[in-house]
Amino acid sequence: MSSKNPPADRPSRPRLSSAPSLKLQGFVVVIHGPERGRRFVVGEGPFVIGRSPEANLVINDERVSRQHATIVCEDDEWRIRDGASRNGTFLNEARITDEPLRDRDRIRIDRSVLRFRTATDIEAAYHDEIYELMRADGLTGLANDRVLSDAIDREVRRSERYRRPLTLVLFEVDRFPEAVKAYGGQGGDAVLMQLAELLLQQFRRDDVFCRLDGERFGVLVPEVEGLNALTIADKLWRTVRDAVFVNDAAQQMRVTVSVGLASLDGERRTREQLRTDALRALERAQDRGGNCIEAALFRPTGSA
Repeated sequence: MSSKNPPADRPSRPRLSSAPSLKLQGFVVVIHGPERGRRFVVGEGPFVIGRSPEANLVINDERVSRQHATIVCEDDEWRIRDGASRNGTFLNEARITDEPLRDRDRIRIDRSVLRFRTATDIEAAYHDEIYELMRADGLTGLANDRVLSDAIDREVRRSERYRRPLTLVLFEVDRFPEAVKAYGGQGGDAVLMQLAELLLQQFRRDDVFCRLDGERFGVLVPEVEGLNALTIADKLWRTVRDAVFVNDAAQQMRVTVSVGLASLDGERRTREQLRTDALRALERAQDRGGNCIEAALFRPTGSA
């Protein structure tokens, strides 16, 4: 049997080709510093960070070298190199000379903190970073006051509905301006970053730990009140009191905190009332000279 040829007018099936791979692009976002939220596209050539007006990202601070650090892309690998700076370049809080860069790495140069990102769609990735900046503290990486307020609203409603205990702890570093004066702004930043990292390890996953403003922090602790709340506050206070903080110049620093807390169990209290009670307790601790704990504790509705 002879084979039949296909009709001449039948179009041949197009050959499928693989879609071209999209090239990753690099950019940095200032997450802490004078230009917080600003984006800088790294591009093809060396990207210089420093005090020089010719740098791609200018940080106008005398502690920053003119060509402090450089980001390069070599053999499809991003790297960051310190430019023999006096005060160092820090990658994820480790001082570096020449290291690979990965997506979401954190770069610190003096008091400016940058996030390095790689993405095929820079605009989408940048919008993600801006959303995160709206809900996070750039220096410590903790959630911010907005997140705490939302959490208090949610947990107060839950506490009222199910009659579950809830505690808000506010604390502030004592005489923080004196530490900044003694060790400089970078020394103050070091205390805040290391304090946040130290305390984060002792809170539970459901606790909401935030940096509120300056040297003030807060932690919302569901399902805890009374003596258990005081135990948490005491552990926090002792942890900070016994810690030794170190700045970039390897100087050791010690600080204390004043702590105020308010607890409720079934009380009809708004977010503002809970925060006000905790704040008044904090102010009482500060009025006593600091380095102590004050509490405002409430009984459940209908208790004797």
